[in-house]
Amino acid sequence: MALQAPQTLTDGVVVLREFREGDRAVCLSTMRDELVHTWLNMPAEPRDSDFDSLLRTARNGRTSGERIDYAVTEVGHDVAVGAVIASRRHRDNYEIAYLAGPA
Repeated sequence: MALQAPQTLTDGVVVLREFREGDRAVCLSTMRDELVHTWLNMPAEPRDSDFDSLLRTARNGRTSGERIDYAVTEVGHDVAVGAVIASRRHRDNYEIAYLAGPA
């Protein structure tokens, strides 16, 4: 059974929402961060095609239920400041990964 996740979640302080085209610049900047490279397999020189791949992976994962990607934003400020990703690992078990920008 595939996980059906809402498009957005909020606790009144932060909002988790799907990634979209407007997140391109901040996502590419995050991909270039040295600390992010320490923990995640990111391209050495991220390009627009890498962001396009991220959007495709997120969309396909959500459709299949194998992966749910959320951009993290602050309520009232629709700018991505981080990400939360749930990936299916075994049966109905999911691994949660998260990251936040330096600010």
